[in-house]
Amino acid sequence: MPKTKEIKQEVVEVPSTELAQVDNTALADSPKWEEAAADILLNRLNIRGKSSEYDAGDFGDIVLAKEHVVVKDGEKAPVIVVSAVKAWREKTPFGSGERGRIARTEEERDMLVEENKALGENGHPVVPFADITMLIPHQDSCEEDGFEVPIGDNLYAIGKLDVSGKGYEQTYMKLKTFEKFNPGVSLVSKTWELYTKQEQWQNKVWWVPVFKPTKDGLASDEVMEWVKNFKSA
Repeated sequence: MPKTKEIKQEVVEVPSTELAQVDNTALADSPKWEEAAADILLNRLNIRGKSSEYDAGDFGDIVLAKEHVVVKDGEKAPVIVVSAVKAWREKTPFGSGERGRIARTEEERDMLVEENKALGENGHPVVPFADITMLIPHQDSCEEDGFEVPIGDNLYAIGKLDVSGKGYEQTYMKLKTFEKFNPGVSLVSKTWELYTKQEQWQNKVWWVPVFKPTKDGLASDEVMEWVKNFKSA
């Protein structure tokens, strides 16, 4: 690929453009982990699939730091969404080893789109994705390793999940849809059911994360206070 202008990598929270007439603000009341957690270790959450390069868990399990199973496939966890940050990146061919460049603002996205258009057949699509940071409570089906955040009487795991494609639709866009239709409800104050769903296309099988709002699930006062402190850190 010809050398192109480098896209800035600074992290900012950007508005969603996926839903018609969605309020162009960040997720209401959501603390920004990029600002609050400069000195806090936030490990990645991954869903184990057939191409995963780690051994922890079974297919469809959500795994923290490629070591600790925090949600088992077929089970649902009542999680707290701490932050959801949208960005865009180049969609490179699967298995190519080429990492797509990331744009954190709409202006950078437009620049990246134009650069790829100029490359013709060598260019890549530019697609949205999101980093979602969440608190996951310990459940009996999982070992306690990885649940290192004590809040009240419970242990939580905290991690950030990169979602794109179907996973983006089933998580970030559901958050934005709920926010649009429930403007007076703080997303941080709610619990969301998190689980994985198997997808298949031709001979490929993979799992995507899914959010489902709980009917009456609310975060505890201890969790709300923790999130408040996290935001102001």
